Amino acid sequence: MARLLVVDDEPNVRYSIKKQFESDALEVAVAETGRQGLELARQFRPDAVILDVRLADTSGIEVFDRIRELDPRLPVIIITAYAATETAIEATKRGAFECTSSSSHARSASAMFSAPLRCRRLRRTSSMNGSSKAMLSGGLPTMSQEFVA
Repeated sequence: MARLLVVDDEPNVRYSIKKQFESDALEVAVAETGRQGLELARQFRPDAVILDVRLADTSGIEVFDRIRELDPRLPVIIITAYAATETAIEATKRGAFECTSSSSHARSASAMFSAPLRCRRLRRTSSMNGSSKAMLSGGLPTMSQEFVA
């Protein structure tokens, strides 16, 4: 089962994302503060993180840096209610999977939040069996025979 961590100080955002995405295939954990988010990142071991840039106890960019220390390959989407170009540029420079305004995430949430989960699963599949062939083909034998000869 895939795991998604949502770190946002707005209860409505946490509730909306959890309600929209939690299913038999996806477990969603939520945190209200950066401190809670970091603790859950350690314990819950998510496949992707959705992180608000402005949190009550700390900066989302600081939390992002700490998450990167825990797992440099963990996809993190940074969301913000404040459309600041500087924030988006800084987050992207630091390696964020995506940086978007929280108003736009409602329109394209499914596609946007599914991408890092797929990316993470592919990385795990590749490292587990040590083969880029499985990652390239999605594990389908006919495709792997055709593209990796």
